[in-house]
Amino acid sequence: MRIAILLGVILSLAACNRDPGMQAYENCLAKLDAQLAETEKGIEQEESAPARMIAQTALEGARKIGAAACEGIKESCESDPDGAICRAAIKTYSD
Repeated sequence: MRIAILLGVILSLAACNRDPGMQAYENCLAKLDAQLAETEKGIEQEESAPARMIAQTALEGARKIGAAACEGIKESCESDPDGAICRAAIKTYSD
């Protein structure tokens, strides 16, 4: 029982001390994944095989662009945590 309480305290303290830039990056990825998953559901319902293939190709492109944007947030916050890009990302992707 004590171990569970101690683990809970440690996890909650770790969450409080999280770097806001890293949190923005992780939230960016989570939002991207959620949006892409929703889009994938729509693609799966498409009856036309060629349309499904085109949509899947577009989805993969969107996945790469979105991941690159999230990586840009991470890199910006690592190199300039007080910069405009990092601050905007933290504001946009805060919980």
